[in-house]
Amino acid sequence: MGKRIILAAFLALVLPALAGAELFKINYIPFGAQKVTVRDKASGKALWESLTRVEKSGQYIVVSEDGEGIYGQDKKFKRWHSAAFYRYEGDKATPYQASLTFRNAAGATLEAITKYYYLKEKKVVVATGSKQKEFSFLPDLIDKEEIAFAFINFPFAEKRDMELHLLTNEPTLYKIALKYLGIENVSLGGKNVSCYKLQMIPDLGLLNMLGAFVPKTYFWYKVEPPHEFVRYEGLESGLGTPYIVMAAAD
Repeated sequence: MGKRIILAAFLALVLPALAGAELFKINYIPFGAQKVTVRDKASGKALWESLTRVEKSGQYIVVSEDGEGIYGQDKKFKRWHSAAFYRYEGDKATPYQASLTFRNAAGATLEAITKYYYLKEKKVVVATGSKQKEFSFLPDLIDKEEIAFAFINFPFAEKRDMELHLLTNEPTLYKIALKYLGIENVSLGGKNVSCYKLQMIPDLGLLNMLGAFVPKTYFWYKVEPPHEFVRYEGLESGLGTPYIVMAAAD
């Protein structure tokens, strides 16, 4: 998936009351590479593209992403690379370590973020430059990079909602809801594809009152198994960034 795309999801509407948080059961992993293209929804202008790879290395799932284009609130050209490692056992993928680096067109580092997950100590440490921030390693926690394979495993057939916690690269830990919105046809490569539609809704705490003024965030996945990613609509990476459409490349 695209760079910090999940930050957009946390600027949606108020989190409704749902059942208790739960883990994603990872029954399928989309090994291989997927390219996505991103454009501004209002103008149709192309912004950036990225290539995500999902691979297996021993007991780990490795998710890497390389992207470039006009990205961020400053709307300047950037290149980035991220790599995230997950311990994979049975139907569970547990975050282990992740890193993300942004560079400008000349190759100079603009920002570097590293996340360390300590399962035994039940904590996560996020390092950004010389600063560090610590979070609780909750049982239902996933991170931004994990979405590349986690949401494909949503229990679509059960037609229900889920809630869990997601750690972003801000860094901030959010409680989020994934709402099942049914089936919708989406254009992909000039063809209509039948897709499951999900809405991601964050708990913004004291900022929930602002939810009605912020664009909604949606994901589409193919109805046909293994439910491959097709489309995303939402803010790119927070307030002040474009409302984008991210689409899987043919």
